[in-house]
Amino acid sequence: MFRTVIAAALFTAIPVISLGDTPVSSQETKAQSQEQKQQPPATDKKADAPPSPVSVSPLIPVAPAGTAGQNDAADPAKLSGAVGATGAKPAPATGVDTHTYVLGAEDVVTIIVFEGQQFSTANQMVRPDGKVTLPLLGEFQASGITPEQLEKEISDRLQKDYMNVPPHVNVIVNQVNSKHYFINGEVNHPGRFNLVVPTTVMNALVEAGGFRDFANKTKIRIQHADGTTSMFNYKEVEKGKNLKQDIYLKPGDAIYVH
Repeated sequence: MFRTVIAAALFTAIPVISLGDTPVSSQETKAQSQEQKQQPPATDKKADAPPSPVSVSPLIPVAPAGTAGQNDAADPAKLSGAVGATGAKPAPATGVDTHTYVLGAEDVVTIIVFEGQQFSTANQMVRPDGKVTLPLLGEFQASGITPEQLEKEISDRLQKDYMNVPPHVNVIVNQVNSKHYFINGEVNHPGRFNLVVPTTVMNALVEAGGFRDFANKTKIRIQHADGTTSMFNYKEVEKGKNLKQDIYLKPGDAIYVH
């Protein structure tokens, strides 16, 4: 009886907390509680991190079937420098008017066939006989016609021999070497000038940078390629007089300022 009372007293003096099947003392529970308070609360790194940006790849035009792996030199988009997505013609490198400019020997052209790059050619010089050669198509007469007329001839042959519909052909004049005029004497920049667009004597003198100090502006001589001679009075034309003497130059004309 006495042993039972002592055991009961001892049991009530030490309180225990039962967690599951393992008894834990109140001191251990308190220590664990303090340790949990000292630890910083766990955070969700994924929730706090800013969302990663979504990369969007630019649209890349796909080459037509059967053209992959061909030499870039035959790529119409690279031949023309920058061909728009709409297929618009790039501007000629020399600024010539493709409707009026007449091609000649030694002019340098790039010919682009948008529907068939295997027919295109870059930086080809018009031969002394006036012809150019296209891959698979052969020779074409270029001298004596405009770039626009040459485009039509190439398009007609392509439609006849290779295609069911008229293709888009572009003839770009890279260099004008067949047509030029000369200015010599008392001007600031004498020399040879390409005759790219219609040019009058007054236009040519301005292109040459004007006169030197002791130039004779009233007796300027124009020696034409056909052997004839014309005179030009700069002071009269400058004042709007006798404008008919301000003629358009022809290939091979030479202006002399004394």
